[in-house]
Formats: sequence, C-alpha cells, structure tokens
Amino acid sequence: MAEKPTYKELEKRIQELERAGSNRKQTEKALKRSEEKFAKAFHHGPLMMAISSIEDGNYQEVNENFVRVTGYSKEESIGTTSVDLGFISEEDRDRLKQELMQNGRVDGIEMKLYKKDGDTLYCQYFGEIITVAGEQRLLSIASDISDRRQMEKALQESEAHLRTLIETIPDLVWLKDPDGVYISCNLKFERFFGAKKTVIT
Repeated sequence: MAEKPTYKELEKRIQELERAGSNRKQTEKALKRSEEKFAKAFHHGPLMMAISSIEDGNYQEVNENFVRVTGYSKEESIGTTSVDLGFISEEDRDRLKQELMQNGRVDGIEMKLYKKDGDTLYCQYFGEIITVAGEQRLLSIASDISDRRQMEKALQESEAHLRTLIETIPDLVWLKDPDGVYISCNLKFERFFGAKKTVIT
C-alpha cells in the first residue's frame, strides 16, 4: 500500500503546480504580444503582404498595401489563388513553387504581376513558410519596383540614343579618363586612328 504524501510534500507539489501555471500564463501572454506585433506589422506594413495556404494556394489574408496597390479587395482576394485572381501567371507561380520547394524560401525574385485594372506591376518577391495557429502557411512579401524598372528603361533608351548620336556624328569623338587612357570613341575616330575601338581603349 502506497504511503500517503506528507503535508510538506503536498505543499511542495502545490507550489510546483502554481509555478507551472504562472509560467504557462506568462508564455501565453508573450505569445499573444508576439502575435499582436506580427498582426500590426503585417496589416500596416509598407510592402504588399499575403498569407496563403500551402496545400491549395488560396489566400488566407492580405494586408492593406496589397489591396491599395493591386486594386483587389480583401473580400475578393481571400479564398482564391493568385492565379485565379489574375494577379500572377501560372508559369510564374510554378516557378515560385519550385524555388520554394528547392530552397525552403524565395529570396528576391523579380517578377511581373497584374493589377485588377490590367496594369503591369513589377515586383521583387520574397516568400517564407511560417506557422499560423499551428498550421504551415506561405507568407508572401512583394516590393513594388515598377518606378525603378521605368527609370532603368529610360536610362537604357537615353544611353542608346547617345550611342547612336556619337556613332553617326561626322566629327571625331573620343573619351579619356583623368590619366589620359582612352575609354571610348566613335567610328569616325576609329577610321582616323586606323584601329578598332577594342584596340584603342
């Protein structure tokens, strides 16, 4: 027959249970604070963000910036996939899935997305698997780089126009660095110099 615990043993066990209960409450409070911080960062962050199901790709949540930039409302986004929504092509979504499966994350892939009004949106996309309420979900973060792409395109066009002008101008045109080393020249200078640009520079 088992011996009955003494009063001191019972008191010690009660104290242990109280400590465990107190620790659990502190852990729950810390978890709740963490979830609240994540929710604020997610909903009010400056980037487009979405949480989707791993199994079927349906959006579970989208943030305010996603709605503002894409034009798709929260109501029409949640419960549908990015492909069904028309936000991304099936090819690009497959490319992201493959990258996610191979590396466990997607780290800054540039891609073309489509707003509700049909306008093109160039983004840098990041994807990470996170746990939400005990379930694995995909956190998608996209940074709109459309302005940067337009500036790059304008710069390329400007450089192309300048190259055309330099190559067709009837005068000798050359460029040297501060040490007097040739950096570039036009066709007229090549003919005058008697050598190709690759030899001159």
